[in-house]
Amino acid sequence: MGTNVDAIVLGLGINGLAVVRSLGEKGLIVGGIYNNVSEEPGVFSKYLSNKKYFNKENSALDLFRVCTDLIGETRDKVVIICTTDLFSELVAANSDIYNDRFILTTPDKNLYWKFLKKQPTAKICMDNKLQIPETIFVEEGGDLLDKCKNLSFPAIIKPDITYEETFPSKVIVANTMDEIKQFLMDYPKLESKVVIQEIIPSGDGKLFIVSTYSDCTGTVRAIYTGKKVRSYLPDFGVTSYGISCSCEDLKLTATNFLNKIKYSGFADLEFAYDEVKNEYFFIELNIRTSYLNQLYKDSGVDLNYVGYLASKGLPYDHLSIKQKDDVRWCDFTRDLGSCYWKIKEGKVKFVDCVVDIFRARSFAYFNINDLRPFMVSIKYFLVSKMKRLAGA
Repeated sequence: MGTNVDAIVLGLGINGLAVVRSLGEKGLIVGGIYNNVSEEPGVFSKYLSNKKYFNKENSALDLFRVCTDLIGETRDKVVIICTTDLFSELVAANSDIYNDRFILTTPDKNLYWKFLKKQPTAKICMDNKLQIPETIFVEEGGDLLDKCKNLSFPAIIKPDITYEETFPSKVIVANTMDEIKQFLMDYPKLESKVVIQEIIPSGDGKLFIVSTYSDCTGTVRAIYTGKKVRSYLPDFGVTSYGISCSCEDLKLTATNFLNKIKYSGFADLEFAYDEVKNEYFFIELNIRTSYLNQLYKDSGVDLNYVGYLASKGLPYDHLSIKQKDDVRWCDFTRDLGSCYWKIKEGKVKFVDCVVDIFRARSFAYFNINDLRPFMVSIKYFLVSKMKRLAGA
């Protein structure tokens, strides 16, 4: 049984590791819950006081039981910080059962679901005048094709729910109206289960991150902005190399939106910059902490600690939070893959990638005061590569 736990981090991957370090360095007692040791280096952090395994196939009630087992006899309410979609959805959807012993950092139960599906996300953005790419959908079948008659191409067809089992792939790119028509002919039952959206010319270097923490009154208390320099897979996957850069326009846009809808807890927003229109377009919002957590802290914006203090009603000097720009963060193993593909396609030079990596001062795994997660991550990386070579 764990005792005297101050906070529980749900998910101990790169995101969760940064949260554990952030809170642990402040002297807080941190517990963690994981579901795959080989993908969650936070399990090995010296700042993690206790940990429990959770099978991702189990129920929300099972997760609650694991959390209560982890805190043992702790009397004060324990802060829960979610770092994966799996955990944030399980917790937010079942927030009522946590009220007696925990403090949640996910949005209100009546609000969170609007960011899990693309149709309600588009609606809440339109209602609050947050600029998004041209987005078309119907809640009942019959006239989706007609609504697309003025759509700009290329366009992307996405399932309303990310993991819609009947959708043929993650997304489908349509270059003409005929291709949309063919999709609807092939999958007529999906007409009301998709959104069709204009593609904003963006990709690596034109994708911006805004991460925030809002208190229980729905007021943004801390905010970070930065840019994805490289992703793996390139232009598509998670960030492998990021840089902090203040963007006051995005800070104002995100703050106004989140305050208006009375959002509470952590939020991770992504925007695409259209160079031709010289405008930012909102792409998505995740109801959890961000993959780039360590970069925020190393840039002077420790969202995790602010979130902990604010959720507990403890004082903090928000006026002293100043973002430092041009701090560079690197997930070394993934960035190797991103650089490889970009060099192969002639998009970057080898020497530029090397220079970038040596300029990084913030890292996904490496921390001189907490080396074991880094060493374990290298071990698992090498083992996975050896298995691939053996199976080739």
